[in-house]
Amino acid sequence: MLCINNDVKNMNFKCDEIKLVQILVNIFSNAIKFTNHGSIIFIAMIQRENLVFEIQDTGKGISKEIEN
Repeated sequence: MLCINNDVKNMNFKCDEIKLVQILVNIFSNAIKFTNHGSIIFIAMIQRENLVFEIQDTGKGISKEIEN
């Protein structure tokens, strides 16, 4: 599922396009790699004048032992 807030659709912003694409590709690849079943949701939105990307997936995630 791809969710893009209407405020973001027609927005122009300056960034390092190559680095941004690399980051998003890496995050998507990771989500795909660890989500055998279920869904991956990508959200782009504006929060406090910042462009924010959020990716939610139903993958197995990081174990509690590694997380701490």
